[in-house]
Order: sequence, then C-alpha cells, then structure tokens
Amino acid sequence: MPVESFPSTPGVLHQQAEIAANVFELEQRAAPHELREASKNVNAAIRLSRGENPQYFATRARLHLAGGDTENAREDVNIAIAQEDASSRDFARRVSRYESIRALILIHERQASFLARERELRHEIEGFRTQQLQLLGLLAAIIAFISSAATIAAKADLPTGFRLFVTAGGVICLVFSAMIASFGQRPFTRLLPGLIIGLALVLVGYYAPVPP
Repeated sequence: MPVESFPSTPGVLHQQAEIAANVFELEQRAAPHELREASKNVNAAIRLSRGENPQYFATRARLHLAGGDTENAREDVNIAIAQEDASSRDFARRVSRYESIRALILIHERQASFLARERELRHEIEGFRTQQLQLLGLLAAIIAFISSAATIAAKADLPTGFRLFVTAGGVICLVFSAMIASFGQRPFTRLLPGLIIGLALVLVGYYAPVPP
C-alpha cells in the first residue's frame, strides 16, 4: 500500500524516507522530486513523533547529504547522537552508524572543496594560456615592427633613421608598459618609468630637428 495510506504513522513515513536515502547513496544521485518527497515524509515522521526518535534525524541527515546540504546534515546527525539512549543495548551500534554518516559528511565536504579548487586551477591555467598567446602575438608584432623600422631606416638618411629608431624604441616601451598593466601589475607607480621613457622617446623622435 502507498505511504499516503498511512499519513499519521511515523514509522511508515520514516521507512519510506530511509529506503529513499539508501537508494540515493547507492546510485550517488538524488532526483529532486524524489528527494522532496522523502524529506516531506521524514519531516512528518519527526513531527508526529515529537522529535523523540534519533533514527529519524539520522535519516534526515542522510537526505540532506544527498541534496548537498552538509550543514543541516551535520546538525541532524549531532541531534541523533545526543538523543540516543546510552543505556540501550543497541547504543554502540546506532552511534557507530551515526558516526559513519558524519564521516560521509566530512568526505563530501572535502570532495566539494577539492572540486572547487580544481575548477579554480583550471580557470587559472586557461587564463595563463591566454596571456601566453597574447604575449606571443605581441612579441611577433614588435619583431615585425622593428624589422620594418630597420628596413626603412636603412634606406633613409642618418637623421631620419635616428628619429625613426628613437620613435620605435619609445613605442616599444609604451607597448610593454601597457602589456604589463593588462596583466595586473601593481602598484601602478612601477609602470611610470617605462611610460615616461617611452613617451619621451616618442616625442624626441617626432620633434627632433632634422638638418636641411
């Protein structure tokens, strides 16, 4: 008979929730609607039993863990351990079971922390690869720029070639300063020397007088 036929029987409601928790642990996944149904039943069982059965809290802890809620899972398993009757013949067995749930909670937290760190490292690696590609592209552009400037300067007279090389040097300083800034170099004052020198070279190369 379905659980709905026993809406006021906490033992039946808890049994359904416990079976669901077993299935979730075996399959390592929990369908949202099934998890909600099992949680509703175990909450009803706890309410009907006035919160006096520690096994119900242990089952709810397992359901919380299946849903990824380690904080509430730990709280419920602690309640289960605190409520267990130390004079009971099954005390040691039940507390051992509760401790195994607590161990699973710890494993789940460590696993979540590891996966988060792994995602963070992957993101950093991807960012580093992007920066490498940008740097290689920039260096290729600078080499092409220097080669072009050298070719043009070789065909020009000495004053014009000098101005061209000075301007090229200034542009390279500015480009490298901008590149360092884009990589997050702090503080900004460390970039000022390169920017000032680069700007000065560009101005000198541009405004330097050319003898007639």
